[in-house]
Amino acid sequence: MEMRALRAMAPRTVTPEPSAPGEDVDLLAASRPACSFSVIVPTWNEERWLPTLLGKLERQPSIAEVIIADNSSSDDTVKIALDANCRITSGGRPAAGRNAGAMAATEDIFLFIDADVAISQDVLDSLNEQFSRPGTELVYFRIVPDTDRLYVKAAYRAADFYVLVGRLFGRPLGSAPLICVSRMAFSKVGGFDEAMGAAEDVDFIRRVSRHVGGVRYVRSTPLHASARRFDLEGALGYSLKCVVWGLLRLVGLRVSLMSYKWERYPGNG
Repeated sequence: MEMRALRAMAPRTVTPEPSAPGEDVDLLAASRPACSFSVIVPTWNEERWLPTLLGKLERQPSIAEVIIADNSSSDDTVKIALDANCRITSGGRPAAGRNAGAMAATEDIFLFIDADVAISQDVLDSLNEQFSRPGTELVYFRIVPDTDRLYVKAAYRAADFYVLVGRLFGRPLGSAPLICVSRMAFSKVGGFDEAMGAAEDVDFIRRVSRHVGGVRYVRSTPLHASARRFDLEGALGYSLKCVVWGLLRLVGLRVSLMSYKWERYPGNG
């Protein structure tokens, strides 16, 4: 999918309902669209993780739809999604899956979530609060790994520090298994770069900050996610990759030098 095709997506507008005669009108509230999210989940053999995520999302009034962008899963991922009344579209690697899901989405705010994210009510409430504020175009969160391993916890603390350093230099950065972004901002930067071998989420956040603005990093509400990538690639090897990718993105380079290891995650069969 070419990035220029993504730029052609026009933002939808919301027209407030006319008020009854004599009824007081809050013009600011009337001009502000209600928060309604299209959730987009890129998947590849996620039968272990997907039921928990979908269970957290169901019956949430702000979630208008859940789109599963599947990369030809060979397990029960698609069946689980269909049983949960999700929409299915063809995906690919994460960047391609997110872009494909965005093309199919109907709402004005895209909520990209990896399947292993343990999304909480606090995170959903924070998203609603952030996007109720004028000028918000992208929101991401401080990540807390669901593990007792001290090394992995330290690695995520270092990642949080990396985000803070980037902000000091005027470059909002950070890897994010959950990114919430407006349709307008997504379209303006052309979506995720599918040609990047890794850290395309870091690059996406940086481009939205540079070309659109309105990027919010929420530290007060942690986002819990698995540490499965450390399990798959090895803690030291994956940490070294992240350091290289982080430095490249910090100086604005979009090359990766190394790529992710694409294999089934441990415990996924």
